Amino acid sequence: VGMMKLEMKVDSYEVPWTGIRFTRTGSGKDTDLKRAEIWYDKNENGELNPVEGVDVLVGTAPFTAGTCQIIFPTPTLIPATTQVYFIAFSIADNAETDKTVGLECANPTLLFVEEPHGVSAEGFPWASGQPHIEPTTDTLFVEAGDLAPGEVMQGDRDVGMLRVFL
Repeated sequence: VGMMKLEMKVDSYEVPWTGIRFTRTGSGKDTDLKRAEIWYDKNENGELNPVEGVDVLVGTAPFTAGTCQIIFPTPTLIPATTQVYFIAFSIADNAETDKTVGLECANPTLLFVEEPHGVSAEGFPWASGQPHIEPTTDTLFVEAGDLAPGEVMQGDRDVGMLRVFL
C-alpha cells in the first residue's frame, strides 16, 4: 500500500542516499504491518507499481517499537533531476481492523546520505495520511460432484455420495 511519495533531487551533481528512518503513526501496532518498503519509480509514471521490473525495490525493513529504519544494501544515487520514490507498507494478514496506520519523518537527519552531503530541512516534518485497516472479504467457491452409486445395500458403510471441491 503506497503511503508516501518522495520527489528528490540535489542542487548539483549527485548524492548517495543510504537509508531512512521514520515512525509509525495512527492507532495500529507494529504487528499490523509486515514491513515497510522503499520503491524507485523506474517507469517514471508517478505511480507506485510494486512489481520488480516495473518499479525497483530499494530496501525493506519491519517496524520495531514504532520505528522503521531501512538501510539500503547499495546506496542510491540522487541526481540533480527529480527522482520519485515511494514508501509503501505491507499490511499483515492478521492486522487488527478499524485501526489506522501512517508514517512520519520528523527531521532531515532521518534521511541518511553519505558524508559530506546533507539533507535540506525544507518541508520537514512530513507525514502520511492514516488509512483505516478494513477487514478482508473473501468469497468461498464450492463445486460439487455426484458420487452416489445407482444402488446401495443394507449395512453398506462409508458410501460416497458427494465430492466437494473448495
